[in-house]
Amino acid sequence: IPPYTRCAISTQTVYSDNSMSDVYDYPTKYAPTSYITPQLVFETYSIPIGTRAVNPRNSQAIVSFEEQYYSHEDLAKFFDAMGLVKQTPNLVGFNNDTIPGGEATLDVQWVMGIGAGVNTTTWSFPNGDYILNWAEAVAGIEDAPLVTSISYGDTEVGYEQKSGYGLQYIYRMNEELIKMAVRGLTVIAGSGDAGWSNVGEMGNDLSAPDTSCVPGRAFYPSVSPYVMSLSATFLSKNYLDSCGQHITPIPGESSISVPITCTGRVSEVPVSVSGGISWTTGGGFSNVTMRHEYQNEAVNHFLSTSKNLPPSQYFNADGQGYADIATIGWNQLVVWDNVFFPIGGTSASGPVAAGLFALINDALLEAGKQPLGFINPSLYRWARDYPDAFIDITTGKNNDGDIQEPGSSYPTFCEYGFTAAAGWDPVTGLGTPNFARLK
Repeated sequence: IPPYTRCAISTQTVYSDNSMSDVYDYPTKYAPTSYITPQLVFETYSIPIGTRAVNPRNSQAIVSFEEQYYSHEDLAKFFDAMGLVKQTPNLVGFNNDTIPGGEATLDVQWVMGIGAGVNTTTWSFPNGDYILNWAEAVAGIEDAPLVTSISYGDTEVGYEQKSGYGLQYIYRMNEELIKMAVRGLTVIAGSGDAGWSNVGEMGNDLSAPDTSCVPGRAFYPSVSPYVMSLSATFLSKNYLDSCGQHITPIPGESSISVPITCTGRVSEVPVSVSGGISWTTGGGFSNVTMRHEYQNEAVNHFLSTSKNLPPSQYFNADGQGYADIATIGWNQLVVWDNVFFPIGGTSASGPVAAGLFALINDALLEAGKQPLGFINPSLYRWARDYPDAFIDITTGKNNDGDIQEPGSSYPTFCEYGFTAAAGWDPVTGLGTPNFARLK
């Protein structure tokens, strides 16, 4: 299948006794896209090829829970394959090279692939520990990493209903995030992988999958006002479902069937089931935390101009809005257990953004300036004052959840959600970063 050509897919399994399964029709027109490498990300976000951090004070980190480990051999092979200088991360905690996990592999390879040359720390916590344990560990050290990507989370409802957590966990975690902001630290987290409602998401850290398309369920810690929330995009030429379909402009026996070509240019669009991917990027509004003032202008503009809002009873228009920005989060190549493997998720967007902003920190430190720190207010100010600081994405929506296996009780397609628009929106935030303008 040529890249960027949406197509219908049907599959059927032949078993060892030559019997056959029923035909399975993929529920959306599949949207193949190219494999993503660090060089392609550099080109997409106007980062000069070969950019590498040099300041010894600069630092970045990823955090792992649930016995997620990475392989140093895989990391070295990734560096070689991507033409990167080898670098060894600092480990805080335990790592088992013999059982690398997909999440830790993705996080460490891509934060170091984009934030090349930046001193990198990998935090690893034992089973039973979670994000508050990491936050307390950060509070206990003097030189904490300047930028950290967190690829974990659950819905606010998930925290509320989890024994031993509750909403108090969110309140306490926000206190620690405020302390990090005061210290000049940047924290980044993915906005979730099952749309605005998180319906059917099998990867929740604390809770069972949500069963319905409503109401909107905000994803924490991404929705925290003190975290940079990352949505996910992918590269496409043919985002709309009609792209690639054939029409006959002049009916008749001798008429010619002509394909609909939507665009000849590859651009970024939000990851979604309706867009041809197997999952949908998250984004919406908090039901726990009121909107921070730095968002007011951008979010109020969206709420007052959008013509496709969900019914008001399904989301809290006064809550903190997320995502803040977006980066590529689909089809990233990693080396996992000595094999090249494509991975996606908003947890892929997080390390991309962390590495990118770590490179900006490097330029600031080299110029004798302070690092970005609590960056969220700056994001919205830059978007207002410098329109080319972010590449606005105005196509796509986050209504749907994940593609479910046949017979699943969880819905894939949902009626309500949010639609991308000019300026900030919950689907892709302010857009994707233009490094050349932000630097």
